Amino acid sequence: MIDAILVFLAAWTVSGPALVLFCLFGVWAEHIEARGFAVFWALVSAVAAFFYFDVSLESIAVSSVGYVCFGLLWSFYRYKRFIVAKVEYLSQSEYKFSRIEDYHPSKMLDTITAWIIIWPFSLIENLCGDIINGVETLVKSVFKGVYNKIYNTAIADAIRKNEGVN
Repeated sequence: MIDAILVFLAAWTVSGPALVLFCLFGVWAEHIEARGFAVFWALVSAVAAFFYFDVSLESIAVSSVGYVCFGLLWSFYRYKRFIVAKVEYLSQSEYKFSRIEDYHPSKMLDTITAWIIIWPFSLIENLCGDIINGVETLVKSVFKGVYNKIYNTAIADAIRKNEGVN
C-alpha cells in the first residue's frame, strides 16, 4: 500500500498541476517575504519541470545564462522599487528613518540574491501585489462609505432590537 502511495506522489509531483501548485507556493512565499521558502519552491519547481518537460541538460545550461542575466536586471529594478517604498515609509517618522541603513545593498545581499534566483516568482508577485493594492485602495477610498453605512445600519438595528426587548 505504501508503495502505491509513493508511486502516486512521485508521478503527481512531475505533473502539470503540481508544477503550477509549486509555482503558486513560490509566489506566495515571495509575497510574505519568506525568501528562503521561495528559493526552495523555485528549486522544487525546476526539478519538477526538468522531469515533466524532459529537457536536456545542455538546454538547461544555455538557458541558465539567460535566466541569471534577466534575474540580475530584475534585481536592479526590484531593489529600486523596494528602496523607494522603504524610504517613503520610513521618512514619515524621523525616528524610523535612522533605520534606513538596514536597507543598504551590502546588508541585503541575501534578499538581492533571492530576487535573482526567484525572479519569475518575484515578478508575478509584484504584478499581483499591485493589483491587490489597487483593489485595496479602491475599497478603502470608494466603497468605505458603503461599508460604513452597512455597519451603522446593523448597529442601529441591534440597538433598536435591544431597546424593544427591555
